[in-house]
Amino acid sequence: MERYTVKLCIPLLKENNSFRFNRKYRSHIEIIALMLEAMKENGAPKFFIMKHTNTNSAQLNRYLKTLIQIGFAETTLKNNRFLYVASERGLAFLKQYYVLQEMLLEASTETKLKPLTYGKLAERQAEYPFVSRF
Repeated sequence: MERYTVKLCIPLLKENNSFRFNRKYRSHIEIIALMLEAMKENGAPKFFIMKHTNTNSAQLNRYLKTLIQIGFAETTLKNNRFLYVASERGLAFLKQYYVLQEMLLEASTETKLKPLTYGKLAERQAEYPFVSRF
């Protein structure tokens, strides 16, 4: 098996037990993960999700519509309020997101921006039980 060397230069910041890439703008994946994190326990109303993700109402509605369409979130009615709850599929996505984040953080701290070989990543994948495809 050939080994490829890749330079990994991704600075990460630790915030609230979560790691964010050191960028001004967030990716769609990061926003989706934050939304699912907000609604994973017992569900959350729109306002809580909006404050947790630091998005505006238009962005929130667009993301919620997409999350419901792809099956990552569901709506429930509790005490005459709509709550958004992360589905099993959404929780599986969130789990994979955390695994990837941990791998990137470990790679950046262990190597101190030295080359990282794919062979090491293959060995690490055996440690994490990946969720089956949907």
